[in-house]
Amino acid sequence: YCFVLVDAFAALLTSLGFVVSLHTAGVGESPLAAEKWGNHIVLLVHFGERRFVSDVGLGDGPLRPFELREHAWEEDGYAFRLEATGASTWHFTHHPLGSFRGFDFCLSSSAASVREFGEYHAFYWSHPDSPYRVSGPVLQRVTPERGVLTLRCCTLRRVHPGLPAGSTTIAVAASADEWLALVREHFCMPLIDSPPEQQTSLWLSAKTKHDAWLAQERGREAP
Repeated sequence: YCFVLVDAFAALLTSLGFVVSLHTAGVGESPLAAEKWGNHIVLLVHFGERRFVSDVGLGDGPLRPFELREHAWEEDGYAFRLEATGASTWHFTHHPLGSFRGFDFCLSSSAASVREFGEYHAFYWSHPDSPYRVSGPVLQRVTPERGVLTLRCCTLRRVHPGLPAGSTTIAVAASADEWLALVREHFCMPLIDSPPEQQTSLWLSAKTKHDAWLAQERGREAP
């Protein structure tokens, strides 16, 4: 999620000589509820007077950096918008097919490091109610040609505005071998550094969450 990915990307860019800054943000509708500030972090890359948002922590957000200025743009069929909402605050609006509505961020100050987001990070990482702990294994990959690929537990889906319904199911893994093959083929993750017992644990978590979701859906369909 954002705190892990953005922190690592900021370190990489800095090591390559880029000037970056980290800013408090929050995912949600604008105006953002006060309690949601700090649930996201935004990375800016500075090129003289020009600044670019380079956010690798959005899951299914823009694939490319975008300039910090009011504008609307299209990227591989997806429509996005960035607008100023105050003297130092901005709002990013996601495409309607996105997994979130958008996010606000504030430039009135910058964070010294991701440690300033420790409370939210601790919640996401270890709290039993964290969406990253209760949802099961989820992988997302944004591609220029195919749109967003998401493996949520056992189900691999493709989302793109060009599809008739906006999304389609590509495959549903029925075994550990099938699940690991989807991870390798569509997300370029061979998991060769993960011991067999860890791979089995990931599969069992995906299968358990998938079965629970199926049972819930069948319950809704029952008369």
